[in-house]
Amino acid sequence: MSSSPSPDPYAPPTTDVDAGARDEPRGDARYRYRALSDGLLYLKIAFGLFIVLSLVRIAFCASQYELLERIQLSRIGAGSFTQEEALANDVRMRASAALQVLLQVIVAVRFLQLVAQANRNLRALGVTQVETTPGWAVGSFFVPFMNLVWPYRVMQELWWGSETRETPRQLRNGPLLIQLWWGCYIGMNVISVYSAQVGNRSSIDSLETSTLFVLVSEIASVAAAVLALLMMLRLAGRQEAKRQAIAAAPALSS
Repeated sequence: MSSSPSPDPYAPPTTDVDAGARDEPRGDARYRYRALSDGLLYLKIAFGLFIVLSLVRIAFCASQYELLERIQLSRIGAGSFTQEEALANDVRMRASAALQVLLQVIVAVRFLQLVAQANRNLRALGVTQVETTPGWAVGSFFVPFMNLVWPYRVMQELWWGSETRETPRQLRNGPLLIQLWWGCYIGMNVISVYSAQVGNRSSIDSLETSTLFVLVSEIASVAAAVLALLMMLRLAGRQEAKRQAIAAAPALSS
């Protein structure tokens, strides 16, 4: 009677690993690495729609400012306008503003989902110097006063945590891309709040001032959206490069 051969004690252990988790670096077992590129398509579409709408609103703001100028001149008999023009302008501005709020919510949800996933990825890759939890990485955008500083630190932490080479903490200044994005993001929100306060006044002069501030805010919105998308694209590439470097490390050392 033939007996089955005994297992080779020197053979490497075999594990059942699905295709998606093959060669996945093992860090914190509570988190699973998921490539950011998997969710970037929806972010690109959302940002694209938001940018197009912001550009349209820039044109609407220019048209509204020109209308307000004619209303001012009509008071001294040097210009003219019709009620139909004023009504159409009001409908355009209100409808585009409502649609923009909806797109902002969609963009924010998808962007913050990727921010949380990027944080989980660092933990899955075994990066130990991650001070912010995935929940706080998202929540910091909503806490008053904290959201003036902490989200910038979150993105800075994600950026340097995804570096393939270790960088001394004292040298970790935020890269220019994140600095530009954060400056445009803060500027966009500050100008929007101020323009809303000025726009509540009923005078034509205040409406003209508010329109100019809205126009500048829309320009800042376009810049912030473009920079945010570039930042997430770069971050996705950095994390994937880090994952591949960690996965290749054991093979190189053996």
